[in-house]
Amino acid sequence: MNRGRHREVIFDDATDYRFFIHLLGDVAESHSFVIHAYCLMPNHFHIMATTPDANIDACMRILTSEYAQKRNFFRELDGGVFKGRFKSVAVNTNSQAFYLSRYIHRNPIEAKKPLTRELSSYKWSSYPFYLYPKSSPKWLSTELILGYAGRSSATYRSYVEKTVQPEPLGLDYLTDEHIPLSKPADVVMAISGIADIDPSLLTTGLSGRGRANKYRDLAVSLAAKYCPADEVRSTFGVGSRSGLKRYRDRHRVALEGDISLQILRQKVREVLKRN
Repeated sequence: MNRGRHREVIFDDATDYRFFIHLLGDVAESHSFVIHAYCLMPNHFHIMATTPDANIDACMRILTSEYAQKRNFFRELDGGVFKGRFKSVAVNTNSQAFYLSRYIHRNPIEAKKPLTRELSSYKWSSYPFYLYPKSSPKWLSTELILGYAGRSSATYRSYVEKTVQPEPLGLDYLTDEHIPLSKPADVVMAISGIADIDPSLLTTGLSGRGRANKYRDLAVSLAAKYCPADEVRSTFGVGSRSGLKRYRDRHRVALEGDISLQILRQKVREVLKRN
């Protein structure tokens, strides 16, 4: 993904969006850049791709530099359009790939000011082509992701639009980039509200292996991630960095086998994102 310099708008109108998508198709066809999903937003874009020739740097450089040159020329501007080098992450599992496509396609309605009521009507995304694959451009490869949905557009639509999905481990950055610095109390109230737990059980814990232990581990782990360290230690009574690390490590192990905990964690992070 990449975004505009200083978070400025990079797509002003339909002409900009169409030209970028045209360029994306050109690069895909000329450089073996296999595009699985994309979504263009006013000040940033997301692309999910594989590069059999290991040439992602070259592909992204051509795409962004040609777009920036044309945009500046037609608007009589100069200077950089994008923030800098694109941000990328390796996708290592099928579940990560499936979820990443969902995240990309939901961008228009997950924005603070949603850009559409119906994802299927958002023109600057590959999502409509997943619902109607026969209309897809040749350079867009939908087979991989639809394969995870049993090659059913209806199943994929339900996955994207109608169900809450746990974020696979390793993709935290997707939500992290939208979460502002928070207060430990925000984390505590979000968990207690969603899981219906007394907030004091999260801040003081239970003796032994009580019901609230995994929720306290979650609270400390998220607070350590998004809040100032001194406030975290004060709120939860954790005296050292090594103590915080023990909570995070224990929470990470618990997450791997607990789908309900994964969903709760995701819901809490969504609440923090909206704060």
